[in-house]
Amino acid sequence: MVGLPPHRCEKDLSLFGSFGKRGLGYAVPELSAKLREILGLGKQWRVCIIGAGKIGAALARYRGFAERGFVVTGVYDSDEAKIGKRWELLTVGDRSQI
Repeated sequence: MVGLPPHRCEKDLSLFGSFGKRGLGYAVPELSAKLREILGLGKQWRVCIIGAGKIGAALARYRGFAERGFVVTGVYDSDEAKIGKRWELLTVGDRSQI
């Protein structure tokens, strides 16, 4: 994991219910599915990007979001030169309107 002792991870996981079998450990697919459920990764999340600069543009193009259930539904900025510009299927909106 991240350098934590196994007993610490077990204690943290126990806060969400019982996982695994005593003395046998965890079934990785079952544990992975349960963690995805706990973290809300099994559903889609509609998100918007505030800031249509270089970082905002990179975030909007990043395909990993869709793979993880995040759907970018809007881009907003306060710069009048950027408002109204098309970003593939999105149009940069006026930040003061949100």
